[in-house]
Amino acid sequence: MDNNDQSSDIVLTAAHCIVRKQCTEGSTTKNITCVKTKGQVKPSDLTVHLGSHSVEQLEEGEQRVHADKTEYHPEYNYESVIINDVALIKLAESIQFTDTIKPIYLPKQDDAMTNLSKCGVAGWGDDDEDKIASDVLRYIDVSGFVDGDRCVPGDMINIPGLLENVLCATAKNQDATICGGDSGSPLWCYQNEETRPVVYGIVSAGAEPCTAKTQPGVFMKVTKYVNWIKDTIKAWKVE
Repeated sequence: MDNNDQSSDIVLTAAHCIVRKQCTEGSTTKNITCVKTKGQVKPSDLTVHLGSHSVEQLEEGEQRVHADKTEYHPEYNYESVIINDVALIKLAESIQFTDTIKPIYLPKQDDAMTNLSKCGVAGWGDDDEDKIASDVLRYIDVSGFVDGDRCVPGDMINIPGLLENVLCATAKNQDATICGGDSGSPLWCYQNEETRPVVYGIVSAGAEPCTAKTQPGVFMKVTKYVNWIKDTIKAWKVE
């Protein structure tokens, strides 16, 4: 992740990706029941894959680095996932940028998100209703953004501040959408025909079920969290 200076040891993700879970296995992998508990996964239990295409195979140019520190937004609600669902991971070592590992750039706080030329999302999310995670990275083009009440569950619409902190994005190809397993993935755009990608969204929740492909996905609006991101990174640097 990058802004004015290059941060080669910081990863932006969703808070619910690093929240501790207690799981009880059923008779099959599809019957595993997990309940989120307050607290974070130990950084030592996290390994970040960079430059990966396949989850299963270690590929040429791929780097795998352990996490050193994690932090989720102080107002994240682990019982209602999409409230301030933002987190940072500090890697145990800086990584080397290559042709397949490149920084993504932060927008300005409260950026108006105008003059966006192309937007996309990539992830290893589940394959439709089968709930089987994809082994290879997949990508969808984002056609545009819609009002928050189009993707936020109806019982959450009136939560103060929620709608202004989320993005609802629709896929250009109506045969594709984000799904479970895509959480934490970036929604990036190019602005004013620039060649560097700017991260405007973080996957928080997808359509339920994933076969509801016309349902917009729920993303955390990064422009609302830039100050928190910068303050957290600054605090880490002085520790």
